[in-house]
Amino acid sequence: MVQMESGVHFSLFHSKVLGSPEFPLSGIPLQEIVRKIEQGRWDAKPARVFEYRDIVDAHRALDSHDVGGKIVIKH
Repeated sequence: MVQMESGVHFSLFHSKVLGSPEFPLSGIPLQEIVRKIEQGRWDAKPARVFEYRDIVDAHRALDSHDVGGKIVIKH
């Protein structure tokens, strides 16, 4: 995986079913996904990026179902 700058915090939220017997992590090619993103073969840009101070707006965007992709909250 690409190295992140010192001081960068990375976290991931996922569905409760991810890693369950019905949807095991072993069935997800995470390293291949990272490799394709690094190679520029997949566009991994979020639909919206919010500053932490705008977390209320981020939640409103999620609730509206109009975001059209993933969002990122910068802290």
